[in-house]
Amino acid sequence: MRARVEQFLSGHNHLRISPRGRARAAVLMGFFEGVEGVEILLIRRADGDDPHAGQVSFPGGHLEPGESIEEAALREAMEECALSPEQLTVLGYYDECVSIHEMIVSPVVAWIRSPQNLRRERSEVARIFSMPWLDLVSKRGFSTRTLRGYEIPYWTFPCRGLDGQVPEVQEETLWGLTGHMVRNLIRDLEKELL
Repeated sequence: MRARVEQFLSGHNHLRISPRGRARAAVLMGFFEGVEGVEILLIRRADGDDPHAGQVSFPGGHLEPGESIEEAALREAMEECALSPEQLTVLGYYDECVSIHEMIVSPVVAWIRSPQNLRRERSEVARIFSMPWLDLVSKRGFSTRTLRGYEIPYWTFPCRGLDGQVPEVQEETLWGLTGHMVRNLIRDLEKELL
């Protein structure tokens, strides 16, 4: 899987969006070899006043002045999950998209060599967990819903926690912008096989 994603990204002319005064954010789409094959790292944001509170997403956040997309994604992964740059190999970049809040979000795709010793930043992250990539691809727990005229993809199924001594299993729902990015990557990788 790693080689396939890396090969796809090396030939993929990822979509870039003109800032036009919009704020920018970067997220880390992190893959690793887990107990259920290739898995993707996700977080559930902590409850609070943030518009994304309680939602499932990739680790990530706003770019700081002078910071590159990659630097921001790696910094946010470290701050939110204690995932150090030494644990990662950046494979490339995926298509940028615009959030419902008009923020440009740039995904950095990485292979996590060792998802060990992850710790959540409690003020920002309620839970760190993974979803098996094959479950996402096979559309296990997948459905769509129309919201404001748009078809919204989502997956709901039990997910293994990564931030505790005992891997706790809880049901999670992947949807919204993160679900959109995952669905597009699945589609693009499937096209690559044709």
